[in-house]
Order: sequence, then C-alpha cells, then structure tokens
Amino acid sequence: MMPISSINPGLLTLKAPNYLTRLPGWMIWKMESAPGETKPRKIPYYSSGVRRFGVQGSPKDRAQLVSFDDAKRAAAMRGFDGVGFALMPDWHVTALDFDHCVTDGVVDPSVELMVSGTYAELSPSGTGVRAFVLGNLGDRKSHAQANEFGFEVFGTKGFVTFTGQVLPICELSGSDTVIAPPTPELIALHASRFAVQPEYSATHEPIIGLTEVQLMECLRVLDPDMGHDDWLHVGMGLHHETEGDGFDLWDNWSSRGEQYPGREALEKRWLSFGQSGVRPVTARSFARQAARLGADIAVDVARASEFDVLPEPVAPAGGHFKIRSTADFMLNVQPVSWLVKGVLPHAQLGILFGESGSGKSFLAFDLCASLARGIEWNNLKTKQSRVLYVVAEGVGGFHQRVQAYCHQSGLTPSDLAIDIISDVTPNLTDSASVSKLIADIRLCGPYDLVVMDTFAQVTPGANENAGEDMGRALAYCKKISQSSGAMVLLVHHSGKDASKGARGWSGLRGASDVMLEVSRFEDDRCVTVDKQKDGHDGASFGFTLHTVVLGQDTDGDDITSCIVSYGQISEKKRQRTKIKLGDVEKLVLRVAHDLAGLSDTSKIEQTTLIDACVAQIPKSDSTRDRRNFRATRALEMLCAKGLAECSGGVVQILRDTNA
Repeated sequence: MMPISSINPGLLTLKAPNYLTRLPGWMIWKMESAPGETKPRKIPYYSSGVRRFGVQGSPKDRAQLVSFDDAKRAAAMRGFDGVGFALMPDWHVTALDFDHCVTDGVVDPSVELMVSGTYAELSPSGTGVRAFVLGNLGDRKSHAQANEFGFEVFGTKGFVTFTGQVLPICELSGSDTVIAPPTPELIALHASRFAVQPEYSATHEPIIGLTEVQLMECLRVLDPDMGHDDWLHVGMGLHHETEGDGFDLWDNWSSRGEQYPGREALEKRWLSFGQSGVRPVTARSFARQAARLGADIAVDVARASEFDVLPEPVAPAGGHFKIRSTADFMLNVQPVSWLVKGVLPHAQLGILFGESGSGKSFLAFDLCASLARGIEWNNLKTKQSRVLYVVAEGVGGFHQRVQAYCHQSGLTPSDLAIDIISDVTPNLTDSASVSKLIADIRLCGPYDLVVMDTFAQVTPGANENAGEDMGRALAYCKKISQSSGAMVLLVHHSGKDASKGARGWSGLRGASDVMLEVSRFEDDRCVTVDKQKDGHDGASFGFTLHTVVLGQDTDGDDITSCIVSYGQISEKKRQRTKIKLGDVEKLVLRVAHDLAGLSDTSKIEQTTLIDACVAQIPKSDSTRDRRNFRATRALEMLCAKGLAECSGGVVQILRDTNA
C-alpha cells in the first residue's frame, strides 16, 4: 500500500475547460527518481494510489481512471504533486507539449501565437507549454535542437500533467475555457516536424458540456438584437450543444428582440442547422461573450464539505495573496500615465471611431504629430512619444496629409518622430503576421503609440460582427502592447446607426481602455471621450478642417489636403444635426407630436402614447402580439438618445430631431 504523504489542499482550486473535465480520463502523479537517473520523472498513478500499469486504454485501465474532481481530491488528500490526463483515441483531443520555449517567464512568440485560441498552460517546470486541441494529431515526438524548442503530441495514448497555470495570451483571447481546433500554423509545424499530415476531421466538433441552466444563463445576458451573424451563431451553437433539442431556448430568447421573425421562420432556420457537412458552430461562439458580460456559467470545483477534512494551511511570510493595509496600498499606488492628459492614456488598447467623412483620420494624424513633437494638443499636455502609424488605406491621401501639416507648421518630415508602415500591412487575425509585426517593432522601436488606420483594413476577411474573429484580433492587439510597451490605437468606423457607437462586435467597447468618437456637425466636427477606463469620460473638443493648397497637378488643378483647427461648436448647430432613428422610433415621435398638438414641451400619458402607437404598428403573422413591446422599447431608446424623458408614467418630448 502506498504511504500517505503530506496533504496538498491547493490542488482543489484547479480549474479546467468543461470539455476536459467531463471526460473520465484523469489520474494523479508524483515526481520520482529512478536508480541511476539524475533527473526525476513524473510518474502516473490511479486515484487509488496504485501506480498505472498494464495496457493503456484497456478495460482494466479505463475502469481506474476518474473524473477531474475525483482526481483533484485524491491528489490533495494523498499529497501527490498534481493531476494528469490520459489520452484515448475516442476522446477526440490531442495534448501538445512544447519544451524549452519559456525563457525568464517569456513564452516563445511563435508558440504563444499557435496556442492563443485554445487552452494552454505552463508546464510544471515553468520552461515549457502544454496545450490541448480538438482532433487526433497522432503520437509523435520531436526533440529540441539548437535554437529550436521540442515538440510532442499525444493523441491516442500516454499521459500529460495538468498545472492550471493558464498562459496570459489565453486569458486575453478568452480561450482559457476552450478546447479549439488546431490552427493552420500548428498544422504547418506538425507537418514540418513529423513529415505527415495529422488525422484531423474537419466536421467533428464535440459539445462543450453546458447544462440547460448554463445555456439559459448565457441567453439572459445576450442581446437578441445583436448583429444578424452573431444571432444566427447563437442558434447554431444551441442546436449543436443540445443536439437539436434546444429550439425553445432559441425561440424564447429571440422573441425578446425587435427583429424576431416569428416561430415558423425560426423553425425553418433551426432545421437547416448541421446539414452543411462542414465544421459546425458550437456553443463556444456565444458562451465566451456571455461570460465577459457577466453570465455565471462556471463549473463548481469543489463543495465546501470537501475542505472540512483538510488541515488549515500555514500562510508564508506576507501571505499567499499579499494582503496589505489601505495605508500601505496607497503608498504604492501608481498614477495614470497619459499620452494626452485626460484624453489618451498610455494604456493597451484605444479606439478612435466615427462616420465616413467625419475627419477621424485627419484628427488621428494631428494628434500623433503633437505627440511626436512633444507639443500641446488642443491646449492639453502631452508626453513626447515615438509613433508607428500603419497606413492600411489611402496612402496617397496620407502623403498629402503629412505634407499639409509640415507646410502649415514650418517643418520637414524629418522633424516628426513618426514611422510609417504602408507597403505591406499586417493582418491582426493572422498569428504569423502579428508575430512578424512584433519582431519588427522590437527591431525598429521602441514606440509609445501604434496606430492602425483603419481597423477594417488590418483585419481582412474577418467578420467584424463575430466575437470569434474580433476577439482574436483584439487579443493580438493587446499582445502587441504587452510585447512592446506601446499603446495600440485603432481607427475605426461607426455603424450604420452612429448612435450605437463603433461598427461591428459589441465586445469592442468592453475590450478597450479608451474610446474616442468623432462626429460631424455640418462643416464642424467634434471628438468626444466616449469611454475612459481610468479617468473621466464625456469631455468634448470641437475642430474644423481647413483646406491647404499644396501645388498643382499636370492639368493645372490644385492639389489639396486639410489641417485640423480646434474651437467650439455651438449647441444650436449640434441640435440641428439629424439623429438616425429606427422606423418605430420615428413613429413614436410622430404620434407624440400629434398628441401634444405639435408642442415640444407638452406632456403625454405614457399609456396613451403607447396605445396610440400600437394602433399604427402592423400586426405580424406571429401568434404573439409584440406591438406593445416594440413601441415601449422604441420609447426607451428615444429617452436614451436624449430625445424624450419619462417620469411617473408621463412622457415629454424634449426637442425636434429633423428625423
């Protein structure tokens, strides 16, 4: 019988992706030295304390493998070094081992980018990386060579340790709970090291194991009026996760939105899912976004009673989590570092967005020029900075923009500490491209600010409404920032409805440290601090674009560009600006004006207004009458846009909109 070692309660806090925890393939391990060997080995044991023996994958072997929770408890109570996972051909998962790829806590960039979309962690030694991907990549090993990391795959046999020390890049990309298919870069590495193509099925995607309660919790926080593609992916993910039995979940959730097409139309969509023969969309497409929005879908790691039998651990000097008094904490507080005081922090990620023609690219360059020169921007203090500007579209216009700025300021281009990428632009959704950009920044930097103009052009082919694509791009932006110390500023477009902010995936706002919105008011423009993570938002600065003649072309016509001039915008001009409204919002405004006798200040009973609107909204073919809901929601949106005010059941239209 195995002797019982010191109890190791810390193992009970380990967490793993649901796909792995639901597989009964877990065991425990400990470090042991064999006679004549200087380096100890990680030896696998069953949870009973008996060393693993016999044929791996045999009925006798499988019968002694346990769940993740049972393995944690056994390892903790027996004082083993950790838990491990046994690979089987029917698990449809491969474990990856990258040896000697971590130096002084820094992971090799090529390895980091290959595993950023799936669960990956540090090895027990801290010098390697372990990752898990879907599919069978076989069982092969490539030893480390000079200036090359070792690479090993376990697809059908063997055992790997599990530490729970998730890589930061996985936490940033939201893949710390995901087992994803292998990336093209990983497939390429596999082919180059082993000279074989992996046996990977493109159409196999196992469920991730969410319960109906967890699925309902995800839907609770998701907006049914999200972009069409994201809405469709929710349905596809529910279909896959429930194996076709979750239609009512999708229907009930969709019916809360304004764009609900009716149950019959939804059923036709539902029956088409899973028929294409290509890799299906899974619940991962919406579960990660729901988790970011606050959905409580975590799996319990242990019951409180399981800790009752464990002795209270002794804390080291300073405590496990470095508990400090408020006074000590305040002594070490770090103030916010600003590139532009109160507007642009020296953070990781910022977004400057606006409609086409709003002047956002002119403003972005003017701001960068002030930073490069170390002069005030619009009477605000700046930190003199080196800037890298990625001109991903309109290179000719950017050339003229620089020329106009230098002409107006009495400078030459050599006076601006701005480097430019324009010939070959990076792709923020491609790991190899991002890795090359990081290497170039390290070679030519350091930089304080990296501008991507525009975000759409540095994410070619990506679905800007999909959390999968945009989440990956934003994670790479933050990786660029972490690797270089520079802030990444994305120049982006507004959506079709400018009142709803930046175009595309709703998670852009949550991922950014600062958002600057550029708006146009006839010939005048304005930049507003729409979000400031570590400061005050709402500040607004007016500006105009003045034309500068740079010369004449071969036909004798003027070559022009613009420079930025700052000033105030009258509130009257702001008021005249047309605000984009939906059809039901326009109806509510029109009915409200009719009821108030065209008086902008008259008050109307909310029930009277809603009833009058319902009478004018066509009834859909659906058995459920949602006209009252649509009218009420439209009124709420008018209030949110500052066009109406509701209090005590009374509505007041605040101003006309020219809508």
